[in-house]
Amino acid sequence: MTLASNMNNVATELYAVLLNSDLADMADKPEYIEWDAALSMTLGKQGHRPPWPPAPGEAAAWQIRQIQRLLRRAEVLVISPAAHAAVMAAAATLEPADVSTLDRDRDILMPTGLLVLPEPIVVVNRTGSLSDTRAFGWQFITQHQILPTAQYPGVQVTTFMDRDGPVQPAGWRQAVSQARASGNPLPPLMSDGMYGMRGDACLAEESTETLADRSEHHRQMQRALTQASQWRAEPVPETGGWAAAGWTTPMTISWAATCSPAGGSLPRASRPSGRASRIQGAHSSGRR
Repeated sequence: MTLASNMNNVATELYAVLLNSDLADMADKPEYIEWDAALSMTLGKQGHRPPWPPAPGEAAAWQIRQIQRLLRRAEVLVISPAAHAAVMAAAATLEPADVSTLDRDRDILMPTGLLVLPEPIVVVNRTGSLSDTRAFGWQFITQHQILPTAQYPGVQVTTFMDRDGPVQPAGWRQAVSQARASGNPLPPLMSDGMYGMRGDACLAEESTETLADRSEHHRQMQRALTQASQWRAEPVPETGGWAAAGWTTPMTISWAATCSPAGGSLPRASRPSGRASRIQGAHSSGRR
């Protein structure tokens, strides 16, 4: 249920933004193109092949199968506290477009892996709520995009939160207790989000100016998505597919190029502080 709710939130927030993007001015625009584009920029980037699932529950079921496949095949890695701090500091210098310089065959040692961190990273979600990330899993996939229709080498990234981590709202503690009392305790690592990254170094040869421009477009999209999440409870006509998020203020967001920062991109890191490192990001899931 949580995965389906998260998937619905992500897709409908993106749909609300695209309704007010330059897609509205597209000549001979196909019917429901904004909804098709929203699912392409989420599920397509994660490796789902069209046609898209007709309901968020089916999308969540596909994600569960992807997570199971990851956990069956992944080589488990750990990182020392000192190396973790160094990586966090390096990650803080990245711009959004830098992830599109990734060459998966050159930069990633294995096609499927699970990296367990020595301490949780506390994540500030788009709605302002908190969650924590204790592990990252990845597997190589083929991304499926539209406008234009194309396939790209990609990397599907799944984040896992710590069941017993520093973020423990009352509702979460109750869910953990109920699961334990039923004889089906929750596992120590719980899947918390899924993302897709281009893995073919599509921006590796671009100029510094081009990378800066792509990063700014990404930030514009994230600001619009943050506003969309604030209007999530407001209804709009259901002209696409799943129940769409509300949106009242027109936004001028340019359609993202096919080689763009990762859909639902990983949050930017900041300097570790205390037991749990803290990062500000575009997570739309997490403990509510």
